[in-house]
Amino acid sequence: MALIYREHGGGWIGGWQASWPFSTLEIHDDKIVLRVWPLKAEIPLSEIESVRRLFFIPFIADGIKIKHGGHTPYAPSLLIFWSLFNAKKILKLFEERGIKVGK
Repeated sequence: MALIYREHGGGWIGGWQASWPFSTLEIHDDKIVLRVWPLKAEIPLSEIESVRRLFFIPFIADGIKIKHGGHTPYAPSLLIFWSLFNAKKILKLFEERGIKVGK
């Protein structure tokens, strides 16, 4: 369960949202943890079906939408992390872990 990457940004979990810096995305070797203050969702990498980039302010603030299999009862279907400058890097980290990256 080693931490590979952590970034602060904005996020949505279900209908709850928080702007920067009140959200955190952590990518571990076996799961992701998305914290959108005060909520937290943990999803095993094996349950993530795909991720895709949502353009907001291109090259500055982009979203990462996470689609999971729905087998995780503590993770709503709407999971988005808003990244400043690093969306491309985050998508590459997901792809390196075998997760489909949509367009």
